[in-house]
Amino acid sequence: MEPWTYSVYFWFSLFYLIGRTIGMCLFGAEIHTESRKPALILRKIPTEGWNVETERFLELINNQCVSLTGNGYFFITRPFLLSLTGTIVTYELVLMQFNESGTLDSPSSDPCE
Repeated sequence: MEPWTYSVYFWFSLFYLIGRTIGMCLFGAEIHTESRKPALILRKIPTEGWNVETERFLELINNQCVSLTGNGYFFITRPFLLSLTGTIVTYELVLMQFNESGTLDSPSSDPCE
């Protein structure tokens, strides 16, 4: 038997790593949400104060994605995190259904039959 300190260290580091990863993803998604807030303020500008620069700035805010990115392949936003979470949950449910039917854990069944 291993000492109990190894077990405590393992579980603490595992939960710390999972919490840190989840926190980074949520705070990274908040960058995209916060980058959209100036558009709400710019839309409240009366027509007398509206000029070409404010119009260009509003277009830049609406058309540019400001968020953490994975080398340009994906952007960490709230919809991305929701779809990623849905995909992981669906995958886990499918794995649990396969496990209940006994196709993964039954070594006596031959998959070639």
